[in-house]
Amino acid sequence: MAIEDKWVKRLNDFVARAGELAEVLPRGMEGQAVGIELRGAIARLQAAITKLSEARPSEAARRTGELRQALGECERWLQLINAARLVQSLRLDELLAETRNLIPAVNAGEILAAETAPAQTASAARCRAPARARARAGTRSRPARSRAAA
Repeated sequence: MAIEDKWVKRLNDFVARAGELAEVLPRGMEGQAVGIELRGAIARLQAAITKLSEARPSEAARRTGELRQALGECERWLQLINAARLVQSLRLDELLAETRNLIPAVNAGEILAAETAPAQTASAARCRAPARARARAGTRSRPARSRAAA
């Protein structure tokens, strides 16, 4: 499993609450149009959650990007509902606050299970070190030039 169970539960709870909000949008043209788009974003979010929970560790980064994109889309529709004052409720405020918490967690990779999180070994850290640090360690990436040649 590429995603921790507590995050799957939290994301599914978010999906359910967002779906409930979509159902109580006004029945006018604007409310229905936004509701359709919000339901589509929720469906894409649910699909991204499912794909990430079934993903192999090698696919986790790509699937996390899909989840991040779907969460961002849901957040944009929720912000639009708030800005247009289609619904003014504590439920909408809670959903907006939840997206503000979920998106950074997804971006930081906190939702990934421990076995899929990239472990940084000493050799991996050395490969990412700047050339100057590698030179001090005795591993040069290119031959040294003499001052006379420069």
